[in-house]
This record gives sequence, C-alpha cells and structure tokens, in this order.
Amino acid sequence: MPKAHNDLRRFMIMAFLPVLMFAMFGCANTTGIPGQVTSSFSWWNAKGENTVYYDSYDQNPVVEYLTSLAWNVDENGNDVYVDLEFQHPLSGSEREACVTMISTGTYTDIMDMSMYTSVGSVADLYEQGIALDLTDYVEQYMPNYRAFLEAHPEYAKTATNMIDGEEKYLQIYNYHDGISMWGGWCYRRDWILEYGVQPVTVLSNPSDSTSPRIANPNAGQTFLGGYRTPKDSFTWTDNIVFPSGNTDPVFISDWEWMLQIFEDAIEAEGIIGGYPMSLYYPGFNETGILGSAFGGGGGTWYLDSDGATVKFGATSDDFRTYLQCVNTWYDNGWIDEAFSEHTSDMFYQIDLNKIFQGKIGLFWAEEGTLDAALDAGESEYTDGICVTGARNPINDIYGSDEQKNVIPFCFYQTGLEYNPIIITDKAQGKDLVALCKMIDYMYGEEGTLLATFGLNQAQYEATQNEFMTSLGLSGGTYSPIEVDGKTKYYFVESLNEQDLVQNALKANRFIGLHSESLIYLTGSELHRHSVNEWILYISTGRFLVSLTGQMSIEDAEAYSRTQGNIREFLNKTVPNFVKGVKDPFSDADWNAFVSGVNKYKPETNTLIMQSLLDQYAPQE
Repeated sequence: MPKAHNDLRRFMIMAFLPVLMFAMFGCANTTGIPGQVTSSFSWWNAKGENTVYYDSYDQNPVVEYLTSLAWNVDENGNDVYVDLEFQHPLSGSEREACVTMISTGTYTDIMDMSMYTSVGSVADLYEQGIALDLTDYVEQYMPNYRAFLEAHPEYAKTATNMIDGEEKYLQIYNYHDGISMWGGWCYRRDWILEYGVQPVTVLSNPSDSTSPRIANPNAGQTFLGGYRTPKDSFTWTDNIVFPSGNTDPVFISDWEWMLQIFEDAIEAEGIIGGYPMSLYYPGFNETGILGSAFGGGGGTWYLDSDGATVKFGATSDDFRTYLQCVNTWYDNGWIDEAFSEHTSDMFYQIDLNKIFQGKIGLFWAEEGTLDAALDAGESEYTDGICVTGARNPINDIYGSDEQKNVIPFCFYQTGLEYNPIIITDKAQGKDLVALCKMIDYMYGEEGTLLATFGLNQAQYEATQNEFMTSLGLSGGTYSPIEVDGKTKYYFVESLNEQDLVQNALKANRFIGLHSESLIYLTGSELHRHSVNEWILYISTGRFLVSLTGQMSIEDAEAYSRTQGNIREFLNKTVPNFVKGVKDPFSDADWNAFVSGVNKYKPETNTLIMQSLLDQYAPQE
C-alpha cells in the first residue's frame, strides 16, 4: 500500500478513535424452516429515524416486508432470505464515525457513503480491496436499476467509477424520478395586492424581455382579490400583473417593481426593523441562488450550460454584474442593512423571527411558510398574509447582453441522485445475488411505491408491522387517485402534515427509486403553483456527487484547500461590494478583487474537475 495511504489510515485512527463503533457481522444460516436459509448483512447508515417510532431501522415497515420475502435460490434449492441489521452513529459524529470504521477495518457489509465522499475516494477504497466491484451484479441482477440509468444518461455517465480507463459500478445510488423542492424564493403577495397598482406598461411578449413595451390599459388601477379564512380552507384569487405582463415575477425588473412595493408597505404599516429583502450573510450564495440570474453560477465552480466545461465564477463578468445589482438594491434600501451580521443563519432561515413576524417582503424559505401559514395571530403584520413562491429570476437590466436573458441553469435544487452505498469485502461469501436482487426490486414499480409511500394493505397484512399497527394503519399508508388519466398517490388523511411520521413509514433511509411523479400534491391551488414555480427551471450546472466523489485523496485535499481559501476571501470581501465600501462599477476596485482571488489559484480546482469530467468525454 502506498505510504500516503498508510499515513492517512494512521491519522484517521488517532484522530477518530474516541468515536470508534464496532460492527456485528451476520452470516448465512438456516431459518429453522425446511427449504429456507437467510443471508445476513450489516448496514451502516449515516442517519436513522427517530427512536420515538422504533428502536432500530430493521423495524421499519418496508424493511420488515422486504426481509419477509425470498430473493434467491441457492445451490441446494433453498429459498434465500435477506436479513438486515442496521447501525447508526450518534448525531453530530456521522462523518467521524464513517471514516473511523473504514480506517480501522470495523466497517459493515454495506456502507452509506454520503459522509465519506467529502474526505475520501471510493475508487481508493476499491484499490484497497474494501469496496467491491459490483459491475457483474448490476449487469446480471439489477435490470430496474439499469433501466433508470438508461433513461437518465446524464446520471448514468457518472454512476460508474473510472478505474484505469474502465467503467466499474462501485456504488449504488438512491435516485428520484423527478425534481421536487422543499423551499425557494417566497414573497408577500398580499402586500402587492394592498399597496401595488397596475404597472404603466407591460411587455408585448411576457416571455421575452427584449420585446417592445406596450401601454397597460389598466395602468394605475388597484389590484383586486384576497383569501378566505380559516387557513385550513385557504383560497386565493387576484388580478395582479407584473411589469412583464406575467401573473408571476419572471425578470429582475419584476423583482425591482415588487421590492419598491415592499418598501412602501413597510413604511405604510410602520414596521420597525423590517426590510424588503433578505440576503445571505456572505453577500452571495455559492449554489447560485439569485446569482444564477446573471448568466453563470454562484461565484465558485460550476458546470457551464454546455455540460462539458468547468468554469469558475467569482472573477467573471457574470459575478460582477450580480454584485452591481445587489449593490444597487442595497443603495435603494431594499436589502437588510445588517445582512452580513446573520452569520449563524442558514440560507433558508435568514432572520427567521422577522419572517414569522411578517416584516420581510422577499426571502428564501421552506415550504411551510407558504399561503397563510404565517398568519398565526402572534403579529399584527401577519394578519391576512399570503406568501407565494417565485421562480429564480432572469436578468433583463444589468450588464451586457451576455448577462441578460439567460435562463437560470446553475442554482440550488434537489437533484435526482443522492446517498450512495458500497458493498464491502466484509460481505464476501454471503449471497450477494439475493442482496442485489432485493436492492434492484426497490427501483421497480412496486419498490418505488414502497420507497415513496410505504406499505399497502396486503403488504401490511403480510408483516403486521407493530409501528403501523400502533398508528391504526391496517389499511396501508396511502391511497390512489386518478388525475388526468394517470394514477397518483397520497398519504392517508391521518398522516397529513406528519412529515416525520411519513418518513418513518416509507423507506426514507433505504436504497431505491423515490418517486416525485407519483405524488399527488395536496394543499391549496396557490400552494401547488408555488412549488411548481420553484422547479420551473432545472439546475444542470451543479456538480453531481457521483463526479466529485471520484477525486483522488490528493486531489480532494487540494480542492478543499483551494476552496477554503477562496471561500474565506470571498466571505470577507463580497459584503463590501454589496454595501458600497467597494464599488462593483469601478474597474479599479473590481480588478483589485480579481487579483486578490487569483492569488489562491482557482484554476487548480477548475483543472481537477475538468479532468474528472473529461474521463467520460467520447473518444474521437
């Protein structure tokens, strides 16, 4: 083994020994029933469900059902069942526990890699003999998994690891069959209704900001609409039109129009400490939230719209244009003057108290703030509130033509791929065919329903799962509904607004295909519209975990070091551009900033990512 690997192992053992977790390994055994045997596997997951619901994940209803089925026939004609024993680390020690188990050889048969790829390489684990080559198993026994990848070539490309120029399946990934979002841009539509008026002009083509503006025949008229209480029967209708001519904000010009309305509303209502818009404390968001409106990514590294070129954003004209926009908004009084002080706030919980008090007009937040959810009677400023979701905007004002009218393609959005697993050498000698058949089942039609919703009535009757029994779910966890000639599903009424319970009933921590296309969205019409606005554009510019996870240890260390240095520099300097301490319109200030960034050699990471991407480029 190379010396670097020995040194890394020695470091890991010394650094993380206090969180060492010893694994219990299962083996093939008879069930006590003639003609049946069990192959037992230990499985380490970074997260488990709350122990309020059950003590161990092997008591999850879906897992109980899967382990009640035969998955293979051995050489003696016995039906082979799979038994699973799950382990989870203490909260807060997930990464350390994963690294420690691998570095000390105490890992399990199956390992969740979600906590490892940021510190190590699965390809390296394969070279060490820890991660098994699953290629033959995937090709022979996992037709459902392969069918998903064939239907999604953009994910199939990096589902394999490149080993000496050969593509090998070393990991199995969880997938979604569609995009869903748990949060996004939110704005107070009730303030537009109350304090806004019909714009003077609208675009002749509301989807094209370069089209001529025409007179709005209703210019200056107040908007009409409102909602019906109580909140559990929320409905909302209005005749709001933005300057683009759309009923939703589409362009930066639409945003500036409503930000001015929010400023007027705050003044009219005498709100102390309120402001039109929240901004993340570094002055930008690396994932491209808002920054994606100006033609590029979020300020660091991203995949260009061609899907084949890695770019760095912070020194680009796109990022400069973003800074010119938010600097203008700050000068206008539209951005929280104290934005840079909220250093402990996550990007989706910025100044959360003021959001719940109804003192902010535009913010990035979770789905639970939509509609009239904030009308809790605890603040006079939330009376009659209506929070609506907005898509990422398109810039039509700032910069050159290259920064205008670009559909956002690089921003925060949940992807189809997440949480890979490996099967380790600890599982050698066990029935891997049975295990892989069981895993593959979770990518088929029945397995997808299990992953997404849990057990139906017949499946419950086969297991009599104690958790479902305690909840009175003998009829199953979900029901079908016909929508436009297609069958969709929704959780039964007793599980409405019970997200944590729903997660504990379905295969939320297991492997498989989790469906978005089969889910019937409940809630108000406006709520469903808001969620659909969040996923209107698809983010293709973020790096897939299946790509970044293929870095060598040496490259991962170099990437992390460069990223950390640049992130620290940006976090210190970007707020100054927003606040006007530095002028993003000044060539001198901008060139000094670019020189400062370039001292940390961002091209190092660009080349690392480009080399990974080029492995999969067609050979001429």
